[in-house]
Amino acid sequence: MGKRFGRGVDLSPEHLALDLIHEVGPEGNYLTKEHTLKYFREEFWFPRLLDHGNYDVWLARGSESLAEKAQQTAKKILRDHSPEPLDPGVREKLEEILLRGD
Repeated sequence: MGKRFGRGVDLSPEHLALDLIHEVGPEGNYLTKEHTLKYFREEFWFPRLLDHGNYDVWLARGSESLAEKAQQTAKKILRDHSPEPLDPGVREKLEEILLRGD
């Protein structure tokens, strides 16, 4: 969410879509418009670790705390993540820098 806020607000004509605002009006439905479909994923952030269900659903799922979810997620990443190997040239440059001690 911080990255999204840090990016700021795009005020370009394409993003503002004033023509669409005038077309749909204040009580209209933007959800079915192509512009919304094109841009909503860029503008909307949905935290994966937070439980968005109600209290009863949370209890039924085991009432797992955010800290517990974060710990399980971190363990899964450490267990399953397989990073792409560095390009040999990049690796050599890094080793050179590390050996120099700059």
